[in-house]
Amino acid sequence: MSEHAHDTRSAKALGASLVLCGIFAAGGVAMWRMLGMHMHPQAEVSSVAEAVDLIRQQRVAIVGRPNVGKSALFNRLAGRRMALVQNTPDGHVTRDWREAPASLADLRFTVVDTSGMEPELGARAPRSIQARAAALTAGVLARADVTLLLMDGRAGVLPGDVELARWLRRLPPPHRVLLVANKCERRETSAAGLAESPRLGFGPAVAVAAEAGEGMADLYAGLQPLLDAASPLLRMAVVGLPNVGKSTLCNALLASERCLTGPEPGLTRDAVTARFSHEGQILELVDTAGWVRRTRLDAHDPDAGGVLTQRSLADSAAAMHSAQVVVLVVDGVRVSEHGEGLTHRELMLANDVILHGRALLIAANKMDALGREARAGVLGLLRRSLDRGLPAGASVRLLPMSALRADVAGLLPAVHELASSYTTGGGKDVGRIKYMLQAKGRPPTFVAWVSGSASMPSSTQNFLTKSLRAEFGLEGVPIRLKVRAKESRRPK
Repeated sequence: MSEHAHDTRSAKALGASLVLCGIFAAGGVAMWRMLGMHMHPQAEVSSVAEAVDLIRQQRVAIVGRPNVGKSALFNRLAGRRMALVQNTPDGHVTRDWREAPASLADLRFTVVDTSGMEPELGARAPRSIQARAAALTAGVLARADVTLLLMDGRAGVLPGDVELARWLRRLPPPHRVLLVANKCERRETSAAGLAESPRLGFGPAVAVAAEAGEGMADLYAGLQPLLDAASPLLRMAVVGLPNVGKSTLCNALLASERCLTGPEPGLTRDAVTARFSHEGQILELVDTAGWVRRTRLDAHDPDAGGVLTQRSLADSAAAMHSAQVVVLVVDGVRVSEHGEGLTHRELMLANDVILHGRALLIAANKMDALGREARAGVLGLLRRSLDRGLPAGASVRLLPMSALRADVAGLLPAVHELASSYTTGGGKDVGRIKYMLQAKGRPPTFVAWVSGSASMPSSTQNFLTKSLRAEFGLEGVPIRLKVRAKESRRPK
């Protein structure tokens, strides 16, 4: 039996036992954690099978030459000293691999510490301890979602690093490798090593100091997109003003009364998270509190003087900024009655979503209460307000719906389409317009080099952004365009 099948069968048996005993229903989260298994905070699962999917976290394997600090980084990510650490330049402290639950800011994964890798040594002495440990490490990498290739920032790129990088590139795709330079407490001593790190073929190294805990923010920035690309999880946040139908929409998507609904404003205070499966993909849905004016915070919770509402808004903002797709729910009846599109607060929300690089979708709710002509008028008003109030070149999809009648069939396909464009973008083979390339894909970010020292006119930037959007089908996805001036060479 394979290790994956064995783990899955064991987890299913454990989950079934907990359900039968009633533990999973009452205090189940504490029991999972006591058993050493991680469950996402506030995450809801509707079956044991989904619980198994959550338990099987993504794996991040740490590989590198001996004595580059793999176990120190493992201890840092695991949050406690688990692996032996000792400075032995010519020896291997770690021989077996070990794994532990790890966290880095809001990332949750399983980190794996491996033995020092020396592929050329294994080729020369296939029966040695190091060669057998390297074979174990190769098996770990075959099951890893992301590999952290660790090098010594002070020593720079050594022949062992080059050989290990060449070995990693021979692994079957998709294999995601992030190059990390450890022991960079003092940048003046590691500057040379960092400068030559791109020689290994995995881009510039992320500088960290595992023992001191430095550089963790940079490690997070490099690791998050790789884990997101390897994960089937799609994060979706539902935001909007009070009483526009956010919780009703979440209940319609979940097909259950998960969120409290009613005519009273401010019913939702916490950012409620629930997970469900749609077309083979797990979605994390976040219902947020209604966005209110900061001058009226105390009106929503007079007993606390507005403190609870302020914290609710902070939680909502965090959920919105960590989502891949943000659904802004708008009251279509209000638009029809007032004869105006998005309000000032809704436009501010939409701008904030786009400026943070999140895919935005506008859901015009309560359209079942309007006639055909009124519905067309609402969509027209919303489109005009979007064109006037959003940043130049922004294109946002507008979807009419009725959450109360569960008429939301077109929402999830639109979310999937936006998420696909949001993650992949147009690719790195965009082609040049006087040196132009795609720098990243989350969100699609392009860099254009223009001749001369004068800045590119905003009209030209708008034209380039709209052309990229039309060429690669990025409607509704925020595009970032960075312009770099390249002075022309003067004749000698």
